[in-house]
Amino acid sequence: MWTIYFNAQGEPNVFIAHESLIAGGKVIPCPGAWRERTLEDARKRVPPNLFRMPPQDGDDPSIVETWF
Repeated sequence: MWTIYFNAQGEPNVFIAHESLIAGGKVIPCPGAWRERTLEDARKRVPPNLFRMPPQDGDDPSIVETWF
């Protein structure tokens, strides 16, 4: 799973692409993240053949989209 954030706490005006694993029903963040100037550049970090999901009710407001 990959999540793209914008204006995340402490990172104003930056898109962040971050990978997480899902195991046993829990989300496990992977170390590291990529900081990009544009959404298009952040999307280039996401592996091909995943599908995009828009933010859901209750998600952190800095989430732009999540890829599974």
